[in-house]
Order: sequence, then C-alpha cells, then structure tokens
Amino acid sequence: MTQQFKVLHCLRAPLGGILRHVGDLVRGQAEIGLETGLVCDSTDLNARSAELIAEMAPCCALGIHRFPMKRSLGFGDFSAALQVGRIAKACGADILHGHGAKGGAYARISARKSGPLAFYTPHGGSLHYAPSSLAGRVYFTLERLMEFNTSGIIFESQYGMDTYAAKIGAPRCPARMIHNGISEAEFAPCPAGPDAADFLYIGELRQLKGVDLYLDALARLNEKQPVSGHIVGSGSDEAALRTRTAQLGLEARVRFHAPMPIREALAMARFTVMPSRAESFPYVVLETLAAAKPLIATRVGGIAEMYGPMANLLVEPDDRHALTAAMAAMLEAPDRAKEDADKLAAHLKDRFLLWDMVAGIADFYRAALERS
Repeated sequence: MTQQFKVLHCLRAPLGGILRHVGDLVRGQAEIGLETGLVCDSTDLNARSAELIAEMAPCCALGIHRFPMKRSLGFGDFSAALQVGRIAKACGADILHGHGAKGGAYARISARKSGPLAFYTPHGGSLHYAPSSLAGRVYFTLERLMEFNTSGIIFESQYGMDTYAAKIGAPRCPARMIHNGISEAEFAPCPAGPDAADFLYIGELRQLKGVDLYLDALARLNEKQPVSGHIVGSGSDEAALRTRTAQLGLEARVRFHAPMPIREALAMARFTVMPSRAESFPYVVLETLAAAKPLIATRVGGIAEMYGPMANLLVEPDDRHALTAAMAAMLEAPDRAKEDADKLAAHLKDRFLLWDMVAGIADFYRAALERS
C-alpha cells in the first residue's frame, strides 16, 4: 500500500518544461494517493500556462497558491520564502518540492520554518551560469549553503547531475538521477497536416534557445528554394526575433504563433528544429521524438541521453553552417529522416516513461521521510 503524505510543489515562473514536469507530477502523485498542491508566481503567465494550471486544479487537494515572485535576486526573496513557508504549514505539507533556482531556494529556506522536508530539482536554472561569472559565483555559493537544509536533490538527467558536481561540488545531501518521462499516449504518431510548412520551432523565444540561428538557416535555404517555417511560443526576445525575420526578408515564409499544445504545433510542419545554445533535459525534445517527428536538435544538456546510440544525429550548438546543412539534408532525404525518427521513438519507449518518473520520485520522498 502507498504511504500517504502531502506534497507541495513550488516554482517561480509557471511556464514551459518546468510547468509540464510539475503538472505530470501533480497528476501522477494524486493518482497514487498522495495529496498535492502548487505554489507559483502570479504575474508571469501566458494563456497556455493558464490552461495547464486550470487542468491541474482538480488534482491539487492542497490548492493552487499564487503571489508575485521576482525573477532577479533581491530582498523580496526572503518575504516570498516566508510566504511559501506559511502556505506549506497551513496545508500540512510533509514534502516541499522546489523546482528551478527560485523555487528550490524558497522551498529550502522556508522548510526550516514550516517543518516539511525540502526537495529540489534544478531544471537547469542556476547551472547555466559560468563558474567564473559574478552571477555564477553568487548562485553556486547559495546552492552549496542550501544543501544543509535539503532532504534530497533530484536531477532529471545525468548531464544535470554531472554539471552540478562540476560547478558546485558533489551534493552533500542525498541525490538521485530520475529521468523525465512521458505518457504512453504521447507515443502515438503525429503526422504533418495537409498544409504543413517545412520546419517548426516550438519553445521559449529567448536568445538562449537559438531561434536566431533557425531564422538565419531558413534565410540561407530560401536563397536556393522556397522553404517555409513556423515559430510557436512566447518570450522576452519575441520582438527582436520578429524584427530579425523582417530584416532577413522572411515575412512571407515564417509565421509566428502563440503557445499551443505541442501536438497541434507538431502537425503544422514536416520537420522540427531545436537549435538551443543551452538546455537541461527538455520535454519538447522528448515529446517530439516520441511522436516520431523528424527532429534536428543540438548537442546540449541531456539531449544526447535521449538519443542514446543515435546521438551522432545531433548538431553542435551555435553553428549556423551545421544547422543549415542538417536542415538541407532533411529536405533532400525526407524518407531517411522519417526512418531515423521511427527508430528514436522506439528507443525512447523503453526508457523515458511517466510512471517510472512518478514512482522513482515518490520512493525518494518516502526514503527521506523514513529517515526523518
């Protein structure tokens, strides 16, 4: 029988892959009999994220609690952490699981006051900083200090675990690597629609994601033949990317769209491109590969762990020539691209399953509760 306990998840910005991950945990944990809830920012939210939070609500027996949380470090973080602690105490939470740099900090600072055991999943977060940078030195020092109030760190990839050890040091608290997983339903093929464009980018519109590289590659391909593309997402660099699209003369070839369910987006193009300069263990890559969609992705973060023996298909980050060449190769040999996509989907199906993730994290919680 599953030991009953209460889990409150905390994150700052309820967006992208972190929100997807927390949503999967909330639903999965509720299904195995745990009581769950969510604390997050009330200001940084797009329409798609609002829909996802609303879908989570029936599974959140501990409620959904939102209040303003600043993105940058500041004195307001202490009051925000205290607020998280008050919510956790009112809910009677046994586990306070922080996601991302801010969510992890709030969970670990407030756990000392409110009583629950604090867990942390970095999701990249502060690990993207260079150790030599001022921000890196500050964040890594704080990460090290907060280990003393951490009952467990959960890394979603071996890459994340290795990066933490290299930049911060081997964790001085219990730690496990538990891969993100997706549901059986997400392995259903997602063919392109009748009016599909050639290429799709889906994700945050930020310089870190390499969308500018995607636009440059499309411009080069259009010098030889008409090639079309979609960009699906939102983010701080959207205006700059729209300007870049116009500068490259791509207004008639590239269309921008607001965030939408990923399978709707995947049906809009024959091929998908993820040209990131940095990642952790992105869900969008898992979801695209599971749907057997031909994908061009970069060798960053834990993506090579998803590709396994086919990691040779990845391109190097921040390399416009390599990205353009990979996109041209897909246009020239679509059957080969689809064959590779089918093999990758089969590879994933035995290794990255939602229920393995839910069970692994619940077991880690349970072990800590037994020690306490």
